[in-house]
Amino acid sequence: MERLIIANWKMNPKNLKAAFVLAGSVKRYLKDVRGVRVVICPPFPYLAVVARQLKHSSLELGAQDASWEPSGPHTGQISLPMLKALGCGFVILGHSELRAQSGETDAMVNRKVHATLKAGLVPIVCVENAVQLIKDLRGVPRSSYAKIRVVYEPSWAISTAKGAKPADPKEVRRMVQKLDTIASPAVFLYGGSVSSKNAGAFLKKGMVQGFLVGQASLRPREFANLVKKAIFG
Repeated sequence: MERLIIANWKMNPKNLKAAFVLAGSVKRYLKDVRGVRVVICPPFPYLAVVARQLKHSSLELGAQDASWEPSGPHTGQISLPMLKALGCGFVILGHSELRAQSGETDAMVNRKVHATLKAGLVPIVCVENAVQLIKDLRGVPRSSYAKIRVVYEPSWAISTAKGAKPADPKEVRRMVQKLDTIASPAVFLYGGSVSSKNAGAFLKKGMVQGFLVGQASLRPREFANLVKKAIFG
């Protein structure tokens, strides 16, 4: 089963030049890495410049959100065809920060999952519990589950949360086992204060195939070490 590491830059870096340099540093540190898929998800204004930097590398491009509408009068929204035209292959959906700060509901995430699959992109669905996952996948045929990546993302553990610390790998394993009964054969990831120091424990005991990485993805050397952990344990 594939190992997948997703870098979620959130509202970073501060400008286009910094984004270009950061993407270049990540590419340089990972130029010889094989056996794992690495996806960079920058903020929307940086997608084009990061895509240019990642060209001719094994690194892939993703987005941090998307509209379920393919086109039309939706000011401020970003459509899936737009993202696909920029070279995105993945889209993060239902991140806990969007749920908490923007009022995103499971019904909204569900519509985005359907639209993302229809557009031919890979949905990265972030959930905190089994109930969310059931609602987010409502109406999705089981034959499509293998195309979905599910991130177990406890809101209290994400790197930007006050006093955040990673979940216990055993607790992650218990939750992923529960999620697996709902969404198998989807690929399961963990997101929440992941670093090169604790990645190995989650891979061995957490029943996950990779990570959604926040703060650590902004430090190229640390991120590269985390990616290598996903390969070698």
